[in-house]
Amino acid sequence: MKRFALIGMCAAALAAGIAGCNWETGNDATSWSSSYNWVNFSGTYRGVTGGLLVTDYTSTPSIPGVTNTIAIVGEGQGSFVANQTIFSGTLAHGNVVPGSLIVTLYNGAGGVVRTFADNALGVLGTGQGNVQYVSGSWNLDLTTEFPTVAGYVRASYSYTVSNSGSAGSEAESGATRVSIYSFTVSHNGQHLTLVDNNGASFAGYISQIRSTSGAENTDIGQVANDEQSQRAKITYYESELPADGDSIIANFECSGTSAAYIPVKIVGTLEGTVAAGVFTGRTMNGTWIEVGGKTGDINATTDPIVIVTSAAAEGTPAGDGQAQ
Repeated sequence: MKRFALIGMCAAALAAGIAGCNWETGNDATSWSSSYNWVNFSGTYRGVTGGLLVTDYTSTPSIPGVTNTIAIVGEGQGSFVANQTIFSGTLAHGNVVPGSLIVTLYNGAGGVVRTFADNALGVLGTGQGNVQYVSGSWNLDLTTEFPTVAGYVRASYSYTVSNSGSAGSEAESGATRVSIYSFTVSHNGQHLTLVDNNGASFAGYISQIRSTSGAENTDIGQVANDEQSQRAKITYYESELPADGDSIIANFECSGTSAAYIPVKIVGTLEGTVAAGVFTGRTMNGTWIEVGGKTGDINATTDPIVIVTSAAAEGTPAGDGQAQ
């Protein structure tokens, strides 16, 4: 059995003076605790609608055919140098509402240098530039009235999002310049790694696993003392799952850099349900938080996982509901 194999390995290591089997609990990269292997949340999670997994909070009309108008204030559009004459940029969102765009040039101290408003016919200012409403691209030509100082450009505008009723069409990405459709989750002890479909990786930890009936990871007798003493025992544990119908929830936090090279923190919960002695119906819900302010909503699900019991491994009938 795995239990005895690991006991033997750790005992031999201790006899040789090796501390490799004496893990400390906690959240740092070198700690590990068996209590967080009560259940396993590993798997590939995909958006619940079959579309985006990370969606913009404000861009999900709930009724097919409905159009939402969303306002953006002070979106960055780059910088400029003194005496620059040609300016251009592309807004983060297309489908710009005609007459809503205002492009503002600021000096380095944050003072307004020039402002150019859209006249609802695609013209900026009094003819200094243009905006393409569908793509969100814009340009300015200030050959005769260029700024004499360096600074930066900001844009404020509104855009529309429509729900055609087809799967995945009702939302925009909640991540900057990337679309995230899946997370491949690796769960080992309290450690958690998420890798998205763009190859970006986010590492973190589970802070607690509990069930709705009140059971927690520290309630497992074999590891409860480990949590209190900050030491992991030199054993392999097998614990029964809660009763059918009970839900098990894990709080987690991960961080990393998106495929658009933006630092990101992901905070949320992983949840699954016990049915016929199997941990299934696993979902991920959380918040995508970018440095710089953009925030997205995470809603995902994955395929069921079958619990292999120690009894089944030894050739006896399964069904005791134990988690391995």
